[in-house]
Amino acid sequence: MLIQIDWYKDTGKWYSGGRVEIDPLPWEDGIREAILENQRELVKGWEKRCHYYVVVSDIPESEADPNYRMTYSRLYKPADFLNLEKEKRKIICKG
Repeated sequence: MLIQIDWYKDTGKWYSGGRVEIDPLPWEDGIREAILENQRELVKGWEKRCHYYVVVSDIPESEADPNYRMTYSRLYKPADFLNLEKEKRKIICKG
C-alpha cells in the first residue's frame, strides 16, 4: 500500500516528501517502523536529529478506489520517532 509522507522542519517549512510503500498493517502498530525502513527521501538517521515533523496521509488514488477502506492522516512530532524500540540509545528532544 502506498501512503504519502511529508517532512517539515521545526520552523514549519516543508522539507521533503514522497510516497512510501508499506505492508498493510494497523495504523497505530508499526507505521513509524515502516516509515523508517521503507522511505527513500531522507538519509538514514534523520529521526535522531529531533527537528522533523512527519505528516502521513492517504494518496488520492487510494481514496478514489471504491474498495479502499483505510483513511488516514496523522502528524508525528520529532520525539515520536525517537521512542521506537529499534533505537536503543537515549536521545533527548524538545518538542
